[in-house]
Amino acid sequence: MNKKGTELSLNVIIIAVILIIVLVVVIIIFGGRINIFSKSTASCSARGGYCRSPDQNTKGCPAGDVEIKNTDCTGQICCLKVLS
Repeated sequence: MNKKGTELSLNVIIIAVILIIVLVVVIIIFGGRINIFSKSTASCSARGGYCRSPDQNTKGCPAGDVEIKNTDCTGQICCLKVLS
């Protein structure tokens, strides 16, 4: 049996296992960071908008404003001024 060939394949397996472990750790770290980022962007004020109670006359935001979906305005809508 060729000892050099066996050592080479064992080294490749060890390096592959170490790389997989490092890759998993990096994914966990950045996965957590992305989750934190998405929570902060869910804020209406962080996006530059304001919370507004919808009234009977206008079902959404006033003219010149757009509605932002999926924000922290519970029971209200988040509006963003587009035109000054």
